[in-house]
Amino acid sequence: PGPAAGGVASGSGLIGGFATKENTFTIQAKDSCGNDVKEGGASFLCTLKPRLPRSAKEIAESQVKGGPDPIAFTATCKDNGDGTYTVSFTSPEVCTYDLKIKMGDKPISNPDHEVSIVPAGEENIIEQLFH
Repeated sequence: PGPAAGGVASGSGLIGGFATKENTFTIQAKDSCGNDVKEGGASFLCTLKPRLPRSAKEIAESQVKGGPDPIAFTATCKDNGDGTYTVSFTSPEVCTYDLKIKMGDKPISNPDHEVSIVPAGEENIIEQLFH
C-alpha cells in the first residue's frame, strides 16, 4: 500500500451518541487503490454542525434549559500509528448534527453522516438506531 489518499469511517459514533459523554468512531486510512494503509501520518478533519432549528423534543431534553443553541465543533482525531484513527467528540447538548469527514480538503469515501445525540443514560434509543 502507498501513502494515505482517503479513508473509510465506521463505528457507533457515526450514527449517534450521548450528550455529555465521549462518543467515538474509527477511520481506516486507504491508499489511492483502496487498500488499507498500515502506518500513521494522515490528517483527518471531522466537523459536527448542529441541525437548526432543533426539534421540540431535543429542546425539551436539553441539558441547558433556555440556553443558546448548540454550536459547530471539531472532533479530536487520534493517530493510532497503524493506519487507523480514533475520532472522539463530546456534545454538551441533545441535538442532531451533520458530521463531515475530510482528509485534507477532500471528503473520504463515506464523508457525510447524521449523528443523533440523545440524553445520557438512554442506551435503548441507540440500540433502536442500530436495528
